[in-house]
Amino acid sequence: MKRLTGIAALAGMFLALAAFQSPAQAAQATETIQKSFPLAQGGSFSIDNVNGAITVQVWDKNELQVTAVKTVKASSESQAKEELAKLKVIFDASEKSVKITTDYPKESFWSFGWLGGGTSRNVTFTVLAPKGAKMDLQSVNGSVDVGAPGSDVTAETVNGAVTIHGAAILSATSVNGKIVFEADNLRSIETTNGSIEGAVRSEKPSPGSAETVNGSATLRFSPKAAFHLEVENVNGSITSDFGGLEGTAHSKEGDVNGGGATIKIETVNGSVTVLAAK
Repeated sequence: MKRLTGIAALAGMFLALAAFQSPAQAAQATETIQKSFPLAQGGSFSIDNVNGAITVQVWDKNELQVTAVKTVKASSESQAKEELAKLKVIFDASEKSVKITTDYPKESFWSFGWLGGGTSRNVTFTVLAPKGAKMDLQSVNGSVDVGAPGSDVTAETVNGAVTIHGAAILSATSVNGKIVFEADNLRSIETTNGSIEGAVRSEKPSPGSAETVNGSATLRFSPKAAFHLEVENVNGSITSDFGGLEGTAHSKEGDVNGGGATIKIETVNGSVTVLAAK
């Protein structure tokens, strides 16, 4: 939970500053960038964004197609166009790896749109990736939505939801947002203010954990899944479709279908529900 506490402090700063945002954004400028890169089977790509959603789907080509839409809102058309030119999307590509970053103009603290500058900047990404590609997706203010069966997925945001429609193995983090996922296996699922709803499809799950501070956690497993389950919370109930769990009202553990790798589920303020998928 220590890592989540630190990220939560950062999120609080963003939310506090956002309260000072100026309404003087009368003009908008946009630019669409589309690029394609060869990406070998088993290759990887990453996106490091600040403001804007990230959406990823997979396809049958050994090619990464990226569509980035830059949007700037400002007090005048000329200012919006000027700031749009300063907002950069940077691509660093090789045969086995593609790294994508956003470069926002360096400004003084008082010139931000939050504090009266009247300018906001946003970049949204829509990506088609080869099946099985390893992906690392990060945003600060924006949702992350991925459909990538067979892929190793890492998805992180501060303010926004994370939705994973399929992954071979998953790491997902949000501070202020819900996490919904379906994956063969999980490494780590963490949120501070938001619920966790997920399905682990493997019948022999690898070690993993799901943690939330303020929110419930509901995980579904195959009725035949074999694993060791450890569940703990402070305020909230613990219920499970699987028998054999022992402990107290707020701390239970036991082997499911003979046991296996350990899955840990923790909440502070929220119930924990473990279901056998139908």
